[in-house]
Amino acid sequence: MQTAQSTAQPRRAAMASFIGTTIEWYDFYSYATAAALVFGPLFFPGENRLLGLLASFGSFAIGFLARPIGGVLFGRIGDKLGRKRALMGTLSLMAIATVLIGCLPTYAQAGWIAPVAQLGSAGGLILSMLAFSAVSRLEPEAFLAWGWRLPFLASAVLLAVGFVIRMSVNESPAFEAMQASGDVAKQPLAEALKAWPLIALAIGANVYGIAGVYFSNIFMISYATQYLQLDRAMILDCMFWVAVLQFFVQLGAATLADRFGTRRMLVILAAFAMVVPFIMLPLVRMGEAHTVFAGVAIATLAESGYYAIIAGFVSGMFAARIRYTAISLSYQVCGAFAGGLTPLLATVLADRFFPLWWPMAIFYAGFAALSLICVLSIGRSRPAAEASALDARAA
Repeated sequence: MQTAQSTAQPRRAAMASFIGTTIEWYDFYSYATAAALVFGPLFFPGENRLLGLLASFGSFAIGFLARPIGGVLFGRIGDKLGRKRALMGTLSLMAIATVLIGCLPTYAQAGWIAPVAQLGSAGGLILSMLAFSAVSRLEPEAFLAWGWRLPFLASAVLLAVGFVIRMSVNESPAFEAMQASGDVAKQPLAEALKAWPLIALAIGANVYGIAGVYFSNIFMISYATQYLQLDRAMILDCMFWVAVLQFFVQLGAATLADRFGTRRMLVILAAFAMVVPFIMLPLVRMGEAHTVFAGVAIATLAESGYYAIIAGFVSGMFAARIRYTAISLSYQVCGAFAGGLTPLLATVLADRFFPLWWPMAIFYAGFAALSLICVLSIGRSRPAAEASALDARAA
């Protein structure tokens, strides 16, 4: 009986993690896709297309800049009160905000108030691409008038499902043991900041997993439709099938990490990522559906594989008493810059150097190189035995 319960709990935790990550990425991808396609003309109208696109991605970046605050707040809640309460709080805020975005008035409907009001993983990418691919087939007038709102309003359904599943998940054994022993950090943030060299390395190690995804899955939508003048529905169809591929790539990467070691896999994927943009961008520029898919799919092999296993690798770097805060802080600080600014900076490069593609390729290769250096440094910053234990826990 005890064995059955011990088996069921990890399964519930895995399912809750899957649903939570799906909702998180659905919300992010829905906003980012809308930013690439419709937010410019709807919320930042004007004759200058570049300024509208930059303002649209700028509002996306502002949301990311708020993430470290949430990371510190909910990291403290997770370390002191448990992950369950923290997860329920973040899930509710995330889904409610996404639904409200679907209710925003456009600039034409609300004038200058609209821009102010707007400041307010594989499963998520599949759902968001499927949703936007469906509504993009509406007539252009209908899509801009109300069709773009539907993917945001649909987040309410995901909220209900995620709430039910996460309510059934217990705290982790490590947290329960820590509470039983009374070894709960009184000031998790202060303790976590004492390990700032490790947090800095964790931030750098996460850069490629975040920036790479937003470059190929979000910026490339804008680049293909705005600069290469490719068909919007075709691009979204390609992105949907890339999302399906991403799902299987993540499973494969986790399996290979179990067999060959997480650190080794991260090094291989980050090194491969430095070559990826020099293949992806020329293929996308050919403008055919199969070349667009092939280009972004190659990037997905590196990005999704890396993203799937980096969290486990980083989690082994910190003690249980500060783990939630330290991981959340490093991930959210990284996301504030690598996630929020990547589409914005890539757009600036595209506009400055178009039709040249190599500046964007160097930009992409640069953040892959940064993550490679940090992953290598994490292993070398610990004794060999401890690094081996870290890799075993993360794998």
